[in-house]
Amino acid sequence: MELIGNIIGKNSQNKPQKRFFNQISWAQYKMMVNIIGNNIVKKNNPTAQFVIDDNNKDVLNQFYYYITGSNEFKGNLHKGIMLVGGFGCGKTTLIRLLSELYGRLNNRVFTFISAIELTEIVKQEYDEQTPQKHISYYEKRPLIIDEVGKENKTVMVYGTLHEPMKDIITMRYNNNAFTLGTTNYSLKTLTSGYGEYLGERLLEMFNFIELKGNSRRK
Repeated sequence: MELIGNIIGKNSQNKPQKRFFNQISWAQYKMMVNIIGNNIVKKNNPTAQFVIDDNNKDVLNQFYYYITGSNEFKGNLHKGIMLVGGFGCGKTTLIRLLSELYGRLNNRVFTFISAIELTEIVKQEYDEQTPQKHISYYEKRPLIIDEVGKENKTVMVYGTLHEPMKDIITMRYNNNAFTLGTTNYSLKTLTSGYGEYLGERLLEMFNFIELKGNSRRK
């Protein structure tokens, strides 16, 4: 496990996010990880088992330090987490696990959205019957953004050019909103695609943590 590019340190500039720290034992944590992890993988495959191995154990250890507010966490405790890794290596499973574990401990529910969905959401007018289809719905609530960098970078809405990821990250940055995410790309690559402004916002908001390993999909 490493922090991508070794750029996220304890003293790096950050945008503090609204979150809690929880004092749970290592034994309690391991038990919850196994229960939640198995619940997640079995939703897609009832015979699947959540496996802790050399590829994910260091990340799971860091999650424990992150949740408990330990100085052993190799990053900034007041930022969110962006999990970085290759296709199918288990990023989404682990980030969902972190969100559900945190949610159970703090009575919070994370909303999950893929970056690709953002290009459609920015096109929608606000409707009280379906508020989740408007970007303002995602302004403050705890959120996971999956597959950051895979979406279209710009979208035209009634003659106005929008940048979906810039819109949502800027809103959440301004509100110090607790945000988790996954991506296949390094911060350097994301900055190259999004531009320096959004790259700096991502750096201030997230610890970029690498999940190693090949695809677990069979």
